[in-house]
Amino acid sequence: MAAPSSDLKLLKRLIWLYLILLLMEGALRKWVLPSLATPLLIARDPVVIVIYMVAMARGRFVINAFVAGNFILALAAFCASLLSPDTNLLVTLIGLRCYFLHLPLIFVMARTLEAEDLWKMGKFLLWFAIPETALCVLQFSSPQGHWSNLSVGGQVTMGMTGALDKFRPSGTFSFTTGVAEFYPMALAMLLGFLLTRHKLPLYLTVAAAVSIAVAIPVSISRTNAVTCALVLLAGGASLFALPSPPRAIVRMVLFLGVVALIVSQTPHFDEGVEAFGARWEGATGTTVEGFKANIISRFFSDLIPPIGLFFDIPLPGVGVGSGTTMAQAYLTGDRNFPFGEAEWSRLIIELGPILGLAFITLRVALCVRLVRMAWTALGRENIWPALLSVEAFFLVLNAQWGQATVLGFATFASGLAFAAVHMKPVEARADRRRRPPKRPQWKERLYEPEPAPADARFNPRLPLP
Repeated sequence: MAAPSSDLKLLKRLIWLYLILLLMEGALRKWVLPSLATPLLIARDPVVIVIYMVAMARGRFVINAFVAGNFILALAAFCASLLSPDTNLLVTLIGLRCYFLHLPLIFVMARTLEAEDLWKMGKFLLWFAIPETALCVLQFSSPQGHWSNLSVGGQVTMGMTGALDKFRPSGTFSFTTGVAEFYPMALAMLLGFLLTRHKLPLYLTVAAAVSIAVAIPVSISRTNAVTCALVLLAGGASLFALPSPPRAIVRMVLFLGVVALIVSQTPHFDEGVEAFGARWEGATGTTVEGFKANIISRFFSDLIPPIGLFFDIPLPGVGVGSGTTMAQAYLTGDRNFPFGEAEWSRLIIELGPILGLAFITLRVALCVRLVRMAWTALGRENIWPALLSVEAFFLVLNAQWGQATVLGFATFASGLAFAAVHMKPVEARADRRRRPPKRPQWKERLYEPEPAPADARFNPRLPLP
């Protein structure tokens, strides 16, 4: 493989910087630089702009139907916001940043990252999961006044309620949503390494698996648990795309059994399971009907905006960005959702019925593209896109992009899923198993034919052997 150019190296380093800022943004805003909590909220935006500039200069910026549609919608949303009676330029820029700035990065990542880059990022995420879980356990077992539970800006506030007088930990993220989005991505990477038998140290594999298993109940997050369950389900379904499914299944069951045995002896695990169970029963109930009503029905209800909404909202909307938490913090000082937490309804209110539906259609089309790409990759015995597309699908479909961490994970998870098309470790290992054993070099020299005389090589009148 040829060495990457300096521009390609720069692009990859900038993508790495985006990932590190995504993972450590909350730590900077809570503990390291609390006085700069507000500017650090958009710390990844300059990185994204520089990535685009470098990609454009070297012909690596992707212009497809999604990027072109994204640009047209951004321009239309800006013009429509000027027609709103309550137009605020800063709020408009916030909305454009949340909805349209980061989306092209998905395809820049897909064109820039190679298999080796994804392996490195996967290992980095697994290493990062170990101290992240230790921090979550510390936050889970500590009072709200403890330094680990400081809020954004270094303030002591009441955290997000969990159960049994426990609060949901936020780890190195600004809010608990980051924890619920990090661990499904780490789990997808772990399953990818396990199922493809890519080289990974055993101690890292076990430590990361135990960390993820402990973090699921300790996080007291239903979103984290359900998304991780879906990733496991995708991993189980992907087993049958491998060259030898029975062996992979046995290997997976044995590994999960060992991890379960270790996790059951981990401190605070039982306490976390108890708190998570109490929250699940309090919010969902103990029956299947409760799960359907509070999880499944709630998910689909967010996808169906009220019919009256299309007639009550003016055609240009009330202004792009006006319903985001960042805009509300600027306008009122409180981070709330003035138009509710349902993403699709809020998009229609902000952008208007026409532009709102157009942007929703763009995101749905991107989800369809993710599914088709993952299905095609499975046909080539590449399970990585299927694993990484699970979280990306839901984050793109109807997650709250007005929240900076959610937007970052939606972008990065989608970029990894598209870039994972380049990963073909299963096919390479299958070919390696069928390859005959290589003879030693000294035997090769014994069987090497003697070179023909110079006259025989260059005389065209001699018959061919």
